Amino acid sequence: NATDLQRRGTVDMALAIIGPDGRELAANDDQPGLDLYNRVDAQIAALRLPDAGDYQIVVSPIGGSGVYTLGAAPDRPFILAESSAPTRLTGALQDVFPAQRWVFNGRAGQTLTITMIAQSGTLDPVLELFTYDGRRLAYNDDARQDLTLGNNAQLFRIQLPRDEPYILKAGRYEGVGRYELIIVPNS
Repeated sequence: NATDLQRRGTVDMALAIIGPDGRELAANDDQPGLDLYNRVDAQIAALRLPDAGDYQIVVSPIGGSGVYTLGAAPDRPFILAESSAPTRLTGALQDVFPAQRWVFNGRAGQTLTITMIAQSGTLDPVLELFTYDGRRLAYNDDARQDLTLGNNAQLFRIQLPRDEPYILKAGRYEGVGRYELIIVPNS
């Protein structure tokens, strides 16, 4: 992600990833979604690097002037607790990191309740769960099953369809700040 540090949208830039062999693997001028604050911010999401080696991140000016910030974040693997105890994870979302991807191995038929609670700042959490090939299984902005959670997000009793890795995307509707993820296995 490459974002306008001042959030004004006055810095328009393009972003490219160059592989070890010199080929361009991915590029973006204006973000494809609404994750970042300005439509002219650049984003390359969920890129899997095909080989080991040195990669280049290239930021090119398109228009305007100002200061930008650049961020690259790998997936964060974790292991679900084996017992009925909850798994607890913490993270932080910022302008340049509007979401973090957590990856875990799930089992077919396993049922989970996943809650994302804002711990600081102005964060209004959003949760999404995906299969490893990118198919969205669940989405929540404001918890509906537990109204005491307010603007926090919760995926309630989600049953996993297959034995495979899953991607839990901790994101934001708006704001920045620290958060906690609580993953509870349901019987």
